[in-house]
Formats: sequence, C-alpha cells, structure tokens
Amino acid sequence: MGEDQNAQANADEQNPVKFTQKVVEQGHVPSQYIFSQSVHNGSILEIPNNFGDIMTTKDTILHLPEGFSGLERICLAANGNLQRILSAWFNGAVTVQIVRNIPTSTDLSNIGTNRNGTILRRYNREVNLCCKGKVLCNATSDVVISDNKVVDLIENEGVGIGQLFRYLGKLPTFDLHFVGRTSLTWWRLYTLRIAGVSCRIKEVFPNGMFTSGWIDSSQTGLTRADIETVENETIWPSSSIEIF
Repeated sequence: MGEDQNAQANADEQNPVKFTQKVVEQGHVPSQYIFSQSVHNGSILEIPNNFGDIMTTKDTILHLPEGFSGLERICLAANGNLQRILSAWFNGAVTVQIVRNIPTSTDLSNIGTNRNGTILRRYNREVNLCCKGKVLCNATSDVVISDNKVVDLIENEGVGIGQLFRYLGKLPTFDLHFVGRTSLTWWRLYTLRIAGVSCRIKEVFPNGMFTSGWIDSSQTGLTRADIETVENETIWPSSSIEIF
C-alpha cells in the first residue's frame, strides 16, 4: 500500500461514518444490524443494535433501593443478558430448564398494562436457570404476540419463545416495574418489548447465592417453597427505581 493509500486509510479510521461503512462492507457487521445513529465529535455514527448501552453516547444512571448487594443490583438491572452474567460469576454453564410453555387466552384484562394491536397469541411460560445441579433463578413469563411473522416463527419455524429476541436480532426495551425481597428470596418484575412481542417476566433468586462457595456447597438451590414464600416480604415499586 502506497503512502497516499495509507494516509487515506488512517483518515477513514478517524472518521466514524467512513470507518463503520468500511466495517460493514468488509462483512464484519451485517448491514441489517445497523439501525440507529449517534453523534460522535460532530459526525453521525451508525450504531449496531446488538450492543445496547455500550454503543450509545448517553450517560446511564440507575438508582435501585437499598437492601441489595452490588451483584444483586447487576442482576436486577440485566436486560436480556442474565444467563451470561450468572455463567460468568459461577464460572460454569447455565442451562435453561423449561417447566411449562403453553398457549393461553388472549384476554389481556389481568396484565395491567395497555397494548396496541390485535393479540394473536399469548403464552404462559416458566423456566429455571440452572448451574451445577442448582436452580439459580425461576422465571415466569406472560408472552403476548401481535405480529403474524412472529407467530409463524414460533409455530412453523420451530423458534423457541426464549430465543425470539436473539433470533430476530432486536434489542428489546426494558421496563423494571417492581423489585422485592422475602426471608428466602429476592426478585424482580419487568417487561421486555419489541414490535409485535411483549414479555412480562417475574424472576426469583435465592438469598445468599453470591456468597463465596455457595454453588459448590451442600446448600440447595431455589425450591418451589422458596418461590411461593411471602414471609417478611418487602416490595419496592417503580417509583423508587430511577433509570436515566
């Protein structure tokens, strides 16, 4: 490569727009994943939608109520990457155990939030996240589908409900509604949404799970009795949670 070409290449790498276009053209980032823009040093920079907060120029501020450890707060704020966070902490594979995944009524009267569009399918889903024989998290979901293409993916293409966001290459919006703690557990209630899909999810975790050595100890993981307990329960609503 000549001096003129080297100079042009270096100049392109300093220009966010040209650098991003070059990466896409070379096939490192599929162009269909480029969906939004941000300003960087006065230039418009396209942002891949699968990088979330780390690719924005906005500050992120999250204030959760007192009463949770740092690692618990990380899980409470996780947006679609909880399984990876738990796998990193326990340094082992975290698997998804499906407890139930059944179609239910499309009546939305008991969901508590307004949604636009015709409801095509609704699913009641429950899974456990497990590591080394212990249940780390129980998640129950109310999944509402209002897009025919998504229904086709589930019923004809074999795409699992838990795989929808990743399969579609969409980063969902995240709304944290409540967090809470009982004598045995801590939990969160939140919603993930993309166009045509809304999932209202409650996740329950056992107290003490981030204590050093817990995963290899004789202590049991999360049990059904733990999940159903309301003893000494404290609930913090969304008004006590600040996200900027």
